[in-house]
Amino acid sequence: MGEKEAMNMQQDEVLNESQTNKKVIKFILKNGVHMEGYVEAFDRYAVVIRQAGDKQAMIYKSAFSTVIA
Repeated sequence: MGEKEAMNMQQDEVLNESQTNKKVIKFILKNGVHMEGYVEAFDRYAVVIRQAGDKQAMIYKSAFSTVIA
């Protein structure tokens, strides 16, 4: 398994935990925007999060700079 696949597995574990337990995590995007919420759904390319105020947002994984659990 390559380094990229191992990193994707770790990322998916964090996202799955947030989805299962409705644990809030913070996303810092490449453009500097900070987003916070729990994961409602994710796939290979994107993540849908539920933010405060019952707002929903979709973020492409390619836009991630950092994910803080």
